[in-house]
Amino acid sequence: MFRQDKRELGGWPDWCWCPLSAAYAIVGGGRQIPLEKVNDVSALGALSTWRITQGIYRFDSDLFRSLWETEFDERLPIEVFYRLPEWCVYIEAPEGYDWAGVKLFGFFVHLEWDVNTGRTELRLLLDTEKGFAPLILHLSFPTINECLKSVWEEAEKNAGFKPPLELLPQIRDTQTPFVSVVLYLCSQAADIYDLRGKREKPGNPLPKKTKRGMRVFPHPEKTTWLVGYRIGAALRQVYQNREDKESAGGAHASPRPHIRRAHWHSYWTGPKDGQLKIVLKWLPPTLVGGEQVIPTIHPVN
Repeated sequence: MFRQDKRELGGWPDWCWCPLSAAYAIVGGGRQIPLEKVNDVSALGALSTWRITQGIYRFDSDLFRSLWETEFDERLPIEVFYRLPEWCVYIEAPEGYDWAGVKLFGFFVHLEWDVNTGRTELRLLLDTEKGFAPLILHLSFPTINECLKSVWEEAEKNAGFKPPLELLPQIRDTQTPFVSVVLYLCSQAADIYDLRGKREKPGNPLPKKTKRGMRVFPHPEKTTWLVGYRIGAALRQVYQNREDKESAGGAHASPRPHIRRAHWHSYWTGPKDGQLKIVLKWLPPTLVGGEQVIPTIHPVN
């Protein structure tokens, strides 16, 4: 109903399926929600959005680990988050990952548009052994520290609670691995393909004409997307080459083979007198002092 009344409600950006104010109204039933029910708003907002797209993103385990461990500059390329492949995605966590000591199965990711402030927010809903846990970043600032600080200030204003500022680095370190994985999914180089080969690429369902006007219907079934399996094979080859090079030994003056750490690189592209756009690339671990072979897998139906 909120989607159908989008124009009458003032509208919101196309990259947002439906603002969380709708989930708040549903959970609260027209009344103010107590603090213990606030997480229900995050859960309803993420799940109702994911119901429309139904995409499950399964990363190559070695790529996921490399992304999880990648350090990136404090400055966030905010524009890149608008390239989420669907309104809401579910990213599987390989076996053995946890959050705050609790087993992590995966996490939902979507963008929120705050109807009161017009602010864009990156919303994560962690799927853990003990239930759902929301993580929020206000995408109105250039650094992740400023984004987190804004979330705390909002929490203090609404609930009267704000974590001590000295905890900021610790909390930031628990959130940056998630952000790094999401950035790869939004980056130009992300290689994604359908596990069953039914769809060429992920995307939001297109609106269809009905007697009640144009409506968007959920995708008919869940789709599992394999992410980064080509680059995952390349990563394994890099580490194997390093082991082979080191085990061979030899008394030569060339540098000892080592792995250059993965990192993010962003740059602007486009005509000098036109509109520029930012391109984000993840540069994977690279073998230095040895040969690197990148195999290509061609699925044959």
